[in-house]
Amino acid sequence: MWLGFVAIALLAALIGWDTRSIVIALLMLPATLFAFVGLHLNFPIAPQADNTLIVATWNVHDEYERLDELDHAIKRLDPDIFITQEANHRSYREALSGYECVTLEGRRIYLRRASLFPAADATSGRKQGAPLQVLSSREVNLTASWRPAHELNIQLGDRQISLLDVHLLFCPKGSRRAGLKAHPRSYLKRGVDMRRGQIADIATWAGDRDELFIIAGDFNTPPHIPALSWLRPHATDAFAARGLGCGLTFKRNRPLWRIDYIWVSPHFRVLRSGTFDSGISDHLAVWAELQLP
Repeated sequence: MWLGFVAIALLAALIGWDTRSIVIALLMLPATLFAFVGLHLNFPIAPQADNTLIVATWNVHDEYERLDELDHAIKRLDPDIFITQEANHRSYREALSGYECVTLEGRRIYLRRASLFPAADATSGRKQGAPLQVLSSREVNLTASWRPAHELNIQLGDRQISLLDVHLLFCPKGSRRAGLKAHPRSYLKRGVDMRRGQIADIATWAGDRDELFIIAGDFNTPPHIPALSWLRPHATDAFAARGLGCGLTFKRNRPLWRIDYIWVSPHFRVLRSGTFDSGISDHLAVWAELQLP
Protein backbone atom coordinates (compact mmCIF):
# COMPACT_ATOMS: atom_id res chain seq x y z
CA MET A 1 0.00 0.00 0.00
CA TRP A 2 2.84 2.40 0.83
CA LEU A 3 4.28 1.84 -2.65
CA GLY A 4 0.86 2.69 -4.08
CA PHE A 5 1.21 6.29 -2.86
CA VAL A 6 4.59 6.56 -4.59
CA ALA A 7 3.15 5.04 -7.79
CA ILE A 8 0.30 7.59 -7.78
CA ALA A 9 2.75 10.47 -7.32
CA LEU A 10 4.97 9.15 -10.13
CA LEU A 11 1.99 8.63 -12.45
CA ALA A 12 0.76 12.17 -11.82
CA ALA A 13 4.23 13.54 -12.55
CA LEU A 14 4.50 11.53 -15.78
CA ILE A 15 1.08 12.66 -16.96
CA GLY A 16 2.04 16.28 -16.43
CA TRP A 17 5.59 15.55 -17.64
CA ASP A 18 7.04 17.74 -14.93
CA THR A 19 10.73 16.77 -14.68
CA ARG A 20 11.08 18.11 -11.16
CA SER A 21 8.03 16.16 -9.95
CA ILE A 22 9.30 13.00 -11.64
CA VAL A 23 12.66 13.29 -9.86
CA ILE A 24 10.94 13.90 -6.52
CA ALA A 25 8.65 10.89 -7.06
CA LEU A 26 11.62 8.67 -7.96
CA LEU A 27 13.48 9.82 -4.84
CA MET A 28 10.40 8.97 -2.78
CA LEU A 29 10.72 5.33 -3.82
CA PRO A 30 13.95 4.40 -1.94
CA ALA A 31 12.98 6.72 0.92
CA THR A 32 9.66 4.92 1.29
CA LEU A 33 11.17 1.44 0.90
CA PHE A 34 14.15 1.76 3.22
CA ALA A 35 13.39 4.57 5.67
CA PHE A 36 9.63 4.31 6.14
CA VAL A 37 8.59 0.76 5.20
CA GLY A 38 11.87 -0.70 6.46
CA LEU A 39 13.08 -2.84 3.55
CA HIS A 40 16.06 -5.06 4.46
CA LEU A 41 18.21 -6.89 1.93
CA ASN A 42 19.95 -9.40 4.17
CA PHE A 43 20.60 -13.02 3.30
CA PRO A 44 20.84 -15.99 5.68
CA ILE A 45 24.25 -17.07 6.88
CA ALA A 46 25.35 -20.58 7.76
CA PRO A 47 25.98 -21.50 11.39
CA GLN A 48 29.57 -22.08 12.43
CA ALA A 49 28.55 -24.80 14.91
CA ASP A 50 25.50 -26.82 15.99
CA ASN A 51 24.61 -24.59 18.95
CA THR A 52 21.75 -22.73 17.29
CA LEU A 53 18.44 -21.71 18.79
CA ILE A 54 15.16 -20.85 17.03
CA VAL A 55 13.04 -18.24 18.83
CA ALA A 56 9.54 -17.15 17.79
CA THR A 57 7.14 -14.51 19.12
CA TRP A 58 3.46 -14.02 18.37
CA ASN A 59 0.58 -11.90 19.60
CA VAL A 60 -2.07 -14.56 19.10
CA HIS A 61 -5.01 -12.50 20.48
CA ASP A 62 -6.45 -15.54 22.24
CA GLU A 63 -7.68 -17.08 18.99
CA TYR A 64 -7.85 -20.55 20.48
CA GLU A 65 -10.64 -21.83 18.19
CA ARG A 66 -8.15 -22.55 15.38
CA LEU A 67 -5.34 -24.20 17.30
CA ASP A 68 -4.94 -26.93 14.68
CA GLU A 69 -3.52 -24.29 12.34
CA LEU A 70 -1.21 -23.02 15.08
CA ASP A 71 -0.02 -26.57 15.71
CA HIS A 72 0.78 -26.98 12.01
CA ALA A 73 2.74 -23.71 11.90
CA ILE A 74 4.72 -24.54 15.04
CA LYS A 75 5.61 -28.03 13.79
CA ARG A 76 6.81 -26.50 10.53
CA LEU A 77 8.97 -23.86 12.23
CA ASP A 78 9.96 -26.08 15.20
CA PRO A 79 11.05 -23.28 17.59
CA ASP A 80 13.02 -23.99 20.74
CA ILE A 81 11.48 -20.99 22.52
CA PHE A 82 8.01 -19.70 21.64
CA ILE A 83 7.09 -16.37 23.27
CA THR A 84 3.40 -15.42 23.09
CA GLN A 85 1.20 -12.51 24.08
CA GLU A 86 -2.51 -12.67 24.99
CA ALA A 87 -2.55 -16.47 24.91
CA ASN A 88 -4.78 -16.83 27.94
CA HIS A 89 -6.86 -19.87 27.10
CA ARG A 90 -5.79 -23.23 28.52
CA SER A 91 -6.12 -24.81 25.05
CA TYR A 92 -2.77 -23.32 24.05
CA ARG A 93 -0.97 -25.46 26.59
CA GLU A 94 -2.77 -28.56 25.32
CA ALA A 95 -1.90 -27.79 21.69
CA LEU A 96 1.79 -27.21 22.45
CA SER A 97 2.24 -30.41 24.39
CA GLY A 98 5.93 -30.74 23.52
CA TYR A 99 6.76 -27.57 25.44
CA GLU A 100 6.99 -26.50 29.05
CA CYS A 101 4.77 -23.45 29.62
CA VAL A 102 5.54 -20.59 32.01
CA THR A 103 2.60 -18.19 32.40
CA LEU A 104 2.23 -14.60 33.58
CA GLU A 105 -0.97 -12.58 32.92
CA GLY A 106 -1.47 -13.27 29.23
CA ARG A 107 2.19 -13.76 28.47
CA ARG A 108 3.09 -17.40 27.97
CA ILE A 109 6.60 -18.58 27.18
CA TYR A 110 6.94 -22.11 25.83
CA LEU A 111 10.26 -23.93 26.20
CA ARG A 112 11.09 -27.10 24.33
CA ARG A 113 11.22 -30.04 26.73
CA ALA A 114 13.77 -32.01 24.72
CA SER A 115 17.47 -31.38 25.17
CA LEU A 116 19.15 -29.02 22.71
CA PHE A 117 22.45 -29.23 20.84
CA PRO A 118 22.80 -33.04 20.81
CA ALA A 119 26.33 -34.39 20.73
CA ALA A 120 27.58 -37.98 20.69
CA ASP A 121 28.68 -39.35 24.03
CA ALA A 122 32.20 -40.77 23.68
CA THR A 123 31.51 -43.82 25.89
CA SER A 124 27.96 -44.85 25.01
CA GLY A 125 27.65 -43.35 21.55
CA ARG A 126 24.17 -42.07 22.49
CA LYS A 127 23.08 -38.55 21.64
CA GLN A 128 23.05 -36.20 24.61
CA GLY A 129 22.28 -32.51 24.79
CA ALA A 130 22.08 -29.42 26.94
CA PRO A 131 19.01 -29.51 29.23
CA LEU A 132 16.89 -26.37 29.38
CA GLN A 133 15.84 -25.42 32.92
CA VAL A 134 13.71 -22.60 34.36
CA LEU A 135 15.55 -20.61 37.04
CA SER A 136 13.07 -17.84 37.87
CA SER A 137 9.98 -16.02 36.62
CA ARG A 138 8.83 -12.53 37.62
CA GLU A 139 6.95 -9.40 36.56
CA VAL A 140 8.83 -6.38 35.24
CA ASN A 141 6.72 -3.25 35.60
CA LEU A 142 6.97 -0.80 32.73
CA THR A 143 6.00 2.88 32.78
CA ALA A 144 2.27 3.55 33.30
CA SER A 145 1.42 -0.04 32.52
CA TRP A 146 -1.31 -2.36 33.75
CA ARG A 147 0.32 -4.91 31.44
CA PRO A 148 3.66 -5.93 32.99
CA ALA A 149 6.46 -7.56 31.06
CA HIS A 150 7.39 -11.15 31.88
CA GLU A 151 11.00 -11.92 32.71
CA LEU A 152 12.00 -15.56 32.58
CA ASN A 153 15.51 -16.71 33.41
CA ILE A 154 16.58 -20.06 32.02
CA GLN A 155 19.65 -22.25 32.15
CA LEU A 156 20.75 -23.86 28.88
CA GLY A 157 23.72 -26.08 29.53
CA ASP A 158 26.32 -23.80 31.09
CA ARG A 159 24.64 -20.63 29.78
CA GLN A 160 22.07 -18.43 31.49
CA ILE A 161 19.60 -16.56 29.25
CA SER A 162 17.09 -13.91 30.31
CA LEU A 163 13.86 -13.72 28.29
CA LEU A 164 11.63 -10.64 28.40
CA ASP A 165 8.13 -11.01 26.94
CA VAL A 166 6.52 -7.61 26.30
CA HIS A 167 3.26 -6.22 24.94
CA LEU A 168 3.48 -2.44 24.88
CA LEU A 169 0.37 -0.34 25.36
CA PHE A 170 -1.21 1.22 22.30
CA CYS A 171 -3.46 3.61 24.23
CA PRO A 172 -4.53 4.54 27.78
CA LYS A 173 -6.75 2.13 29.65
CA GLY A 174 -10.47 2.39 28.98
CA SER A 175 -12.64 2.58 25.90
CA ARG A 176 -10.50 3.31 22.85
CA ARG A 177 -13.49 4.44 20.81
CA ALA A 178 -14.69 6.85 23.52
CA GLY A 179 -11.20 8.29 24.03
CA LEU A 180 -10.63 8.86 20.33
CA LYS A 181 -14.05 10.45 19.94
CA ALA A 182 -13.76 12.79 22.93
CA HIS A 183 -10.14 14.00 22.68
CA PRO A 184 -8.40 12.25 19.78
CA ARG A 185 -5.22 14.33 19.75
CA SER A 186 -4.48 14.19 23.48
CA TYR A 187 -5.59 10.55 23.65
CA LEU A 188 -3.13 9.44 20.95
CA LYS A 189 -0.36 11.60 22.45
CA ARG A 190 -0.79 9.92 25.83
CA GLY A 191 -0.46 6.54 24.12
CA VAL A 192 2.77 7.63 22.41
CA ASP A 193 4.17 8.99 25.68
CA MET A 194 3.35 5.72 27.47
CA ARG A 195 5.14 3.65 24.83
CA ARG A 196 8.16 5.96 24.96
CA GLY A 197 8.37 5.41 28.70
CA GLN A 198 8.01 1.66 28.30
CA ILE A 199 10.74 1.50 25.66
CA ALA A 200 13.00 3.54 27.94
CA ASP A 201 12.37 1.02 30.74
CA ILE A 202 13.13 -1.90 28.41
CA ALA A 203 16.37 -0.20 27.31
CA THR A 204 17.34 0.24 30.97
CA TRP A 205 16.56 -3.44 31.62
CA ALA A 206 18.76 -4.47 28.66
CA GLY A 207 21.58 -2.13 29.68
CA ASP A 208 21.67 -3.64 33.18
CA ARG A 209 22.26 -7.22 31.91
CA ASP A 210 25.66 -8.85 31.52
CA GLU A 211 24.29 -12.26 30.53
CA LEU A 212 22.60 -13.28 27.29
CA PHE A 213 19.08 -11.96 26.82
CA ILE A 214 16.20 -12.01 24.34
CA ILE A 215 13.44 -9.38 24.27
CA ALA A 216 10.40 -10.28 22.18
CA GLY A 217 6.81 -9.25 21.70
CA ASP A 218 4.36 -6.69 20.35
CA PHE A 219 5.90 -3.22 20.63
CA ASN A 220 2.99 -1.44 18.84
CA THR A 221 5.76 0.74 17.40
CA PRO A 222 7.20 0.76 13.85
CA PRO A 223 11.01 0.67 13.48
CA HIS A 224 11.47 4.29 12.31
CA ILE A 225 10.13 5.71 15.61
CA PRO A 226 13.00 7.56 17.40
CA ALA A 227 12.31 5.96 20.80
CA LEU A 228 13.60 2.59 19.54
CA SER A 229 17.05 4.17 19.17
CA TRP A 230 17.33 3.96 22.99
CA LEU A 231 17.30 0.17 22.73
CA ARG A 232 19.72 -0.23 19.80
CA PRO A 233 22.97 0.40 21.81
CA HIS A 234 22.10 -2.58 24.01
CA ALA A 235 20.37 -5.05 21.67
CA THR A 236 20.15 -6.18 18.04
CA ASP A 237 16.89 -6.13 16.10
CA ALA A 238 16.99 -9.67 14.66
CA PHE A 239 14.97 -8.92 11.53
CA ALA A 240 16.91 -5.75 10.75
CA ALA A 241 20.14 -7.75 11.14
CA ARG A 242 19.25 -10.80 9.06
CA GLY A 243 15.75 -10.42 7.60
CA LEU A 244 14.93 -10.24 3.90
CA GLY A 245 12.09 -7.93 2.91
CA CYS A 246 10.03 -5.63 5.11
CA GLY A 247 8.95 -8.05 7.83
CA LEU A 248 5.55 -6.37 8.19
CA THR A 249 3.47 -8.02 10.91
CA PHE A 250 0.21 -6.04 11.26
CA LYS A 251 -2.47 -6.47 10.08
CA ARG A 252 -2.10 -10.00 8.81
CA ASN A 253 -4.26 -9.73 5.67
CA ARG A 254 -2.87 -6.37 4.54
CA PRO A 255 0.25 -5.75 6.63
CA LEU A 256 1.33 -2.10 6.79
CA TRP A 257 3.55 -2.02 9.88
CA ARG A 258 6.36 -3.96 11.51
CA ILE A 259 5.43 -3.73 15.18
CA ASP A 260 6.47 -7.20 16.47
CA TYR A 261 10.14 -7.76 17.26
CA ILE A 262 12.84 -10.07 18.53
CA TRP A 263 15.77 -8.16 20.07
CA VAL A 264 18.84 -10.07 21.23
CA SER A 265 21.94 -9.21 23.24
CA PRO A 266 25.18 -8.68 21.29
CA HIS A 267 26.41 -12.12 22.39
CA PHE A 268 24.16 -13.79 19.81
CA ARG A 269 24.92 -14.17 16.12
CA VAL A 270 21.69 -13.78 14.12
CA LEU A 271 21.62 -16.31 11.27
CA ARG A 272 18.12 -15.88 9.81
CA SER A 273 14.90 -14.06 10.60
CA GLY A 274 11.45 -13.80 9.09
CA THR A 275 7.69 -13.92 9.65
CA PHE A 276 5.14 -16.72 9.46
CA ASP A 277 1.36 -17.07 9.51
CA SER A 278 -1.21 -19.74 10.25
CA GLY A 279 -4.29 -17.51 10.06
CA ILE A 280 -4.90 -17.67 13.81
CA SER A 281 -4.29 -14.00 14.67
CA ASP A 282 -4.43 -10.53 13.13
CA HIS A 283 -0.64 -10.43 13.64
CA LEU A 284 2.04 -12.32 11.79
CA ALA A 285 4.58 -14.06 13.99
CA VAL A 286 8.31 -13.27 13.97
CA TRP A 287 11.08 -15.87 14.25
CA ALA A 288 14.86 -15.81 14.35
CA GLU A 289 17.57 -18.44 14.29
CA LEU A 290 20.35 -17.52 16.68
CA GLN A 291 23.81 -18.94 17.27
CA LEU A 292 24.98 -18.89 20.86
CA PRO A 293 28.53 -17.85 21.70
